[in-house]
Amino acid sequence: MKKIAVMLLVFVITFAAGCATFNVNDYVGTGTPETRAFVYGYILYDEPFSEMSWLILLQAAPKAENGGFRKYGAYIKKGIFFNGNLRLGSYKISQFGGGDSVYDLGSVTEGFRFEKPGIYYMGAYKVEKEKGMFASGFGLEKIDGIKEADILKPIVLLCAGTKWEEELNKRLNKLEAEK
Repeated sequence: MKKIAVMLLVFVITFAAGCATFNVNDYVGTGTPETRAFVYGYILYDEPFSEMSWLILLQAAPKAENGGFRKYGAYIKKGIFFNGNLRLGSYKISQFGGGDSVYDLGSVTEGFRFEKPGIYYMGAYKVEKEKGMFASGFGLEKIDGIKEADILKPIVLLCAGTKWEEELNKRLNKLEAEK
C-alpha cells in the first residue's frame, strides 16, 4: 500500500505537468452538474499496460436510438480516469489500451448505475489476467487502500474553469473534512 501511495503522489505532480496537450472539454464537453454524471476512478496496472492512454465506458442502458450501445471515451493518465459528460444510465468499463494494444474486458466487469445527475466515484481497480480453463483475457479486481481524495485532487486541477469545477471542489472539500 505504501508503494501505491508514493505512486499516487508522484502522479499528482506529473499529472499537472502533462496537461499542456490535454483538452479537458473533450471529456467534460457540454455536460453540466444539472443534467449529466461525472464519473472517475483509478486503475492500477503493470506491464504490459504501461502505455494505457484511453478507456471506454459502455452504456448498457438505456440503449441508443438505434438499439445499440453508446460508448464514451474517458480521460486516463497514470491510472486516473474520468468523464464528465455521461448520460444517466448503466455503464461498465469495456475496453482500454494504448499504443498498438487493445484490451477488451468483455462481460467480466462490474456495472455501475447513475440515476441522478452528479459526481460518482467508480472505485479503484487492478488489472488482472484471468485465470482458469475458461479465461478469456483480462479483468478488473477491486482494491482497497486508495483514497478517493487522492484520485480527485488532480481531476479538480484539470477541470478548473469548467461547469464542474464548483461541484468537484465541494466533493473534494467534503472528502478532506472526513479525514
